[in-house]
Amino acid sequence: MKDVKFKQIIEYLNQNNVQAAKLQCHQLLEQNNQDATIYHLLGIISIKQNKINQAISEFKKALSLDDQNPIYLTHLANCYKKIDHFDLALKYYQKALSLQPDCFEALINLAYFYYQQKKWVDAEHCFQNVLKIESYHNEALYYLGQISFLQHDFEKTKTYLEKLLHFHPNHFKGLTLLGHLAYLQNDYLMAIHYYENAFSIHADDLENLNNLGSCYLKINQDNTAIYYFIKAYGMNPNDINTLNNLAITYLKQDHYEVAKKYFVELLIQEPKHFEALYNLAVCEMALGEIDEAIKNFQKILETHPNNYDARCNLAAAYLKKGEQVLAIEHYQKARLINPKDPSVDYLLQALQENKASTISKAPKDYIQKLFDHYAFSYDIHMGKTLHYQVPTLFLEQFLCYKNQLAIYPTLNLLDLGSGTGIVGELFAPYVSNIIGVELSERMNYYANKKNIYQQLIQQDILDYLANCSTQFPLITAADVFEYFGSLDEIFKNIKIVLQPKGLFLFTVEKYDGIEDYQLQKNARFCHRLAYLEKLIDKFNFIPLTLEQVILRYQNKQPVDGYLGVLTL
Repeated sequence: MKDVKFKQIIEYLNQNNVQAAKLQCHQLLEQNNQDATIYHLLGIISIKQNKINQAISEFKKALSLDDQNPIYLTHLANCYKKIDHFDLALKYYQKALSLQPDCFEALINLAYFYYQQKKWVDAEHCFQNVLKIESYHNEALYYLGQISFLQHDFEKTKTYLEKLLHFHPNHFKGLTLLGHLAYLQNDYLMAIHYYENAFSIHADDLENLNNLGSCYLKINQDNTAIYYFIKAYGMNPNDINTLNNLAITYLKQDHYEVAKKYFVELLIQEPKHFEALYNLAVCEMALGEIDEAIKNFQKILETHPNNYDARCNLAAAYLKKGEQVLAIEHYQKARLINPKDPSVDYLLQALQENKASTISKAPKDYIQKLFDHYAFSYDIHMGKTLHYQVPTLFLEQFLCYKNQLAIYPTLNLLDLGSGTGIVGELFAPYVSNIIGVELSERMNYYANKKNIYQQLIQQDILDYLANCSTQFPLITAADVFEYFGSLDEIFKNIKIVLQPKGLFLFTVEKYDGIEDYQLQKNARFCHRLAYLEKLIDKFNFIPLTLEQVILRYQNKQPVDGYLGVLTL
């Protein structure tokens, strides 16, 4: 009769009918208050009611009647773990196992206990003992994989997790962890494989959606990444990780307005998110919202005064506003933070008009960052704001002299400093192939979208020329030499790369001083006509054209320069 009652109580508990189970237990106690099983069941009922101290009392009553029961001891230990009495929890787990070393419930719970305490060696030992009882226990295999992962033993991680998936192919956490492992090892396609399998099991898991988006972002499938991030956003528009992922992806695509929207939403949720505030200011800079960018860079520097990037960007923002004194002040502070950055030294030399400067070219890192930030608006700004003349002038000169290139059945163009492809676009109908050399990754990105270049090489033009084994009948360098003071090495190498009777077209900004060249306040070099003539003679070029032209308009004022067309 008593066994039937116990089965009824357990059935009530399975149905979550706690009150009925409790009533049945008290009826049994009235008949026999010395039965340990009843107190044990009352302890389980108390746990379901989240009355942990009451549960402890009930389990202790059960143990006072049966102190050799490892299950009672384990459940008492679980209660102490719940209220953070870890020493007592460990004491009772160990006592349970001293009575019955192969007690599965005590072993698995002690393993979880050690895992939560980050005692990896002890946890691993317990989980391995669990596997001795149940060889393919899914949670034991998963946590052994997780422990190995946390200890950076990735081979062991893979072994445990592959065994787990062999017997439990739809184990969501196992698939996710294998995805993490592949991602960490830069195997993004394999990571996608595991994450997508996990997605097929739980399509609404926020973390997994973000994991998938991050993988597609790594393999430059930005639109697919956005698809998963948007799905995550639809599930929880306030999730910090999702908002940051969306914002970063749109920032990567130069969609500054959309990126700004998500950074703003993120900062509403987490106002002290430093990275988001910095990136918001970057978006504002790109959108021409200079005052807002300045405020946000200043806000960052209030709490992070030695943040180098924020300091440099604040200086750049002041420079955009024409406030050179403040720009110099912040570049000087940036130099104190990082005295080894040649870009800041270069800008300070330019802004302070240091006539004694020995700088002969702009640092590569400076050029890369400058044009990476400029790339998305470059074509519009050059065309509509600066009324950039050089590509058209080049085409006019080329059409004047192209007959001498008729000796070449294949007319290949080497476009130095190819930018977004403005020169390439004009020349494409007249040449067979165009090779572009450009240091900025983003400029190359936009040039590539125009489908006019047979090859785009991301490299400094001087490095490219020094190692170039191919000759070209046509070479252009539009608005490039302004980032080089000394042009000797460039002319020397172009003489080697240019084919006989070939054409070399270039521009420089005009300088009327006595030196060969000068670094200007705008951080661009200008060159003296006599210096160009000296280079032409030195390297035995034949000048077909060397004339003063208007290169562009800055603040509605013409910028004078020299256009050269040389041959051999």
